[in-house]
Amino acid sequence: MNDKNCLVAVSAWVSERWVIVELANGSQVKFPASRFPRLAAASDGQLAQVKLRNQGAALRWEEIDEDLTVLGIVAEQNQSQT
Repeated sequence: MNDKNCLVAVSAWVSERWVIVELANGSQVKFPASRFPRLAAASDGQLAQVKLRNQGAALRWEEIDEDLTVLGIVAEQNQSQT
């Protein structure tokens, strides 16, 4: 996943307090909400309100004022797999 054009989210959703991000290249990355303090403290309803921002380059939770970049999510995912 070195091509930065592939590091764009086309959709994001939450299932059982896991955030799942589908990338433009068709792959998916997921992480537990517990990894980030604001997400961990959010209600299920607040967590489900994830939106794509910056043309898919970031995830945003307006009510809890949390932003995560897709690049950061993927980099962290890759780092945890090594």
